[in-house]
Amino acid sequence: MNTSITNSKRSDGWDRAVEDLASAHIEIAPEWGRSDCLMTVGDAIQAVVGIDPFAEFRGRYRTEAGAARHLRRNGCENVRDVFETFLGLEPVNRFSARRGDVGVMLINDEFTAGFICGSGFAVKQPHGLTFFPATDIVQAYKVGA
Repeated sequence: MNTSITNSKRSDGWDRAVEDLASAHIEIAPEWGRSDCLMTVGDAIQAVVGIDPFAEFRGRYRTEAGAARHLRRNGCENVRDVFETFLGLEPVNRFSARRGDVGVMLINDEFTAGFICGSGFAVKQPHGLTFFPATDIVQAYKVGA
């Protein structure tokens, strides 16, 4: 378990920061390595606990294939593996997850990363940030104590 993310104290103002992030990402176009689903989740984790878990990867790939190469280099086959293997986040029941926590859902039979905010489960999609109900989350992970 990654105690620096899972058990860190939530930053002052994290709740407003998560909502501001969700609002901002509605307008931010998806871009591999900058504002794809994982980088958006990295932004959310940073808003909650002040740690950017993907800082070393930002801007380091520009395509889906490049993202897949970075996943494989770090022992991951999909974004669910990123949360469980690379970050070592503590899984929580999707119905117990709270705002600021992260998770995965299936879209077109592929895991997609997102974060929980006041509008639902926020996931970066090719057309922008989309909000889904918590019932669509396959697995949630704890961010911050």
